[in-house]
Amino acid sequence: MPTGMSRRVLAIGWITATSVLGLWSVWPRIVMTHGHGWARLIVAFSFALSALLLSGEHGQRGNARLLYALTIVYLLDQLGLRDIGPLEPVSMLAGGFVTVLGFTVLLRYPLDALDRWSERFVLTLAAAAALLQVALLVTGRWPWDRLGVSGLPSGLPHQTLFTGLFHIKTVWGAVSFVVFLGLLIRHWRSLVRLDRRTITPLILAAVVVGALSIVDAVANIASVPGALLIGEVRGYSIALLAAAFAACALRSRLQLNAIAGLAEDLRQPVTTRQIRDALRDALADDSLVVLFWVDEHARYVDGAGQPVEVPSPPGRLVFEVTDRAGRPLALLVTDPALAKHGNVVAAAVRISEMALENARLEVGLRTQLLVVQEARERLLHVGLAQRRRLERDLHDGAQQRLLGLGLRLAAIEATADQPATVDAVKSARQELLLALEELRDLAHGLYPAILTQGGLAPALEDATERLSLDVTLNVPAQRWHPDVESTAYLMVCEALANIVKHAGVCSATVTVTSLDRDLAVCVEDDGKGFSLDQQADALAGMRDRLAALGGHLRITSTPGKGTRVEARIPAAEGAPRPG
Repeated sequence: MPTGMSRRVLAIGWITATSVLGLWSVWPRIVMTHGHGWARLIVAFSFALSALLLSGEHGQRGNARLLYALTIVYLLDQLGLRDIGPLEPVSMLAGGFVTVLGFTVLLRYPLDALDRWSERFVLTLAAAAALLQVALLVTGRWPWDRLGVSGLPSGLPHQTLFTGLFHIKTVWGAVSFVVFLGLLIRHWRSLVRLDRRTITPLILAAVVVGALSIVDAVANIASVPGALLIGEVRGYSIALLAAAFAACALRSRLQLNAIAGLAEDLRQPVTTRQIRDALRDALADDSLVVLFWVDEHARYVDGAGQPVEVPSPPGRLVFEVTDRAGRPLALLVTDPALAKHGNVVAAAVRISEMALENARLEVGLRTQLLVVQEARERLLHVGLAQRRRLERDLHDGAQQRLLGLGLRLAAIEATADQPATVDAVKSARQELLLALEELRDLAHGLYPAILTQGGLAPALEDATERLSLDVTLNVPAQRWHPDVESTAYLMVCEALANIVKHAGVCSATVTVTSLDRDLAVCVEDDGKGFSLDQQADALAGMRDRLAALGGHLRITSTPGKGTRVEARIPAAEGAPRPG
């Protein structure tokens, strides 16, 4: 394998040789047409430079070989203007394959192979070019004269046949360009955005060359005035195409097209979403996802802190990012077509490494908050479930036993004949009824059975009937998730209890509404109000219960002007259901 120094020497030698040979080959045309000759020199130099650039790029060795061959064949084609005797027919034969090699490399780049239809087209084109060029050489007088052959076979040269073959070649060239343009656009559309963005200037230049070549062919066949001018313009467009190819190869080699603005985008503190969007723009992949490694939980999470499963090939391509100590930092999940752009992705990762590390800290905090939130939700759910179980046990156990005991005391009272006994039993029954009522109130405070059976509206109606307070209820006859209904019910009961205890003689209004995916609850009174600082501890339990479900509490109170308590509870898990 050549060393770095020898590669540089070979590169300088290749560029120098092609430049000198190209200048010598096209010098007669430079003298005759000036600009057109220089355009041909630009073509030769651009093809040579493109070959050199692609030879050092991963996955582009095949395209580099094609461009080396294209450069050599193109230079041989230009030798036709030089008086080099027997080599001139060779130059003419080589000229027929410039288009074949050019089509091939344009239909491949930036991939490393032709698709099935393009391969068939190129093989057909190569066979036709070989046959037509040989036929033109055999039937034309000029090649035989250059070769110095005397005593030609009978019927050769044949000018009429030569002219007919030339027209066939011209028509075939026009048809080939039409097919080529269709395949080229199909090839461009099949590429990922990063590749399309890289070669779009090249494709546009190729379309211009193709269109001018078709017009030039038609003009020559129809002997249109100005055909010579069209041919010259076509020559300039080929120079533009070759220069565009060199520019695309250079941009790809330097990776400037993909990551030039990434460092600037990530210079300021950014969020996880902004990092993802910056990488998507740099790598031209709108499906790119960034996952972050969280050591505390030994798993990957998304930007919101939610745990995710890492996709596996072949559906997605996963690039692992590590920190300076070699520990997992993040994963870039991208389009599989970016595999051949590993150097571009690696450069983007290096630029964004610091931002990714900062983002991981942010994601770690989000993950911890999610864990705490989940724990609070579990505790709330368990607490409410225990309330329901205790209410059910009291109703089905202790209350039923006390009711049975009351019936037995009533039977004893009915059969007793001693006044003292009757009085004692009657007194016991009264105490039992008081105890039973207290037990019912206790069970109702834990979790009223009517809330489970009828929902929020009847439960609040039952609760307000027990209060010495004028309450107006605006509650829809809908059902929500049990935890949502329980939290709303307890919040309203606590707010009404505070009104009875602190607001003085007044009235209250309770309003429950469904807003989007949330349940909105509002309790307001026209009492004497209070200072929020004085009641901060008393309201902590209400806030915690709401926060456990992702809800929030807002209290507005001014001494002498009443109080308004508003809560909003996410209800998506159990969106309104018919009662």
